[in-house]
Amino acid sequence: MAHALRRTELTLVNFTVRSLDTRDRDPDGITRRIVAGAQPGAIILFHDGSDRDRAPDSAATLDALPRIIEQLLASGYHFVTVGGLRTM
Repeated sequence: MAHALRRTELTLVNFTVRSLDTRDRDPDGITRRIVAGAQPGAIILFHDGSDRDRAPDSAATLDALPRIIEQLLASGYHFVTVGGLRTM
């Protein structure tokens, strides 16, 4: 993989906090998990559905996101793009 990344000039990015939003369809559970796992520099993994479902449903994730953002902002966090992480 390292060779392919160098050849294509891509950067490997991995997550540090899992939302588990393909298994947990409870917005409160998703919110608690993300807020509890947040730390400076964290990269949060969300999904827009699951390949296990015939009709992926991201409603719980979409419901949780405003609450997650609000709580993390209130705790002093801010959001950046992956490119913005390089300047931190």
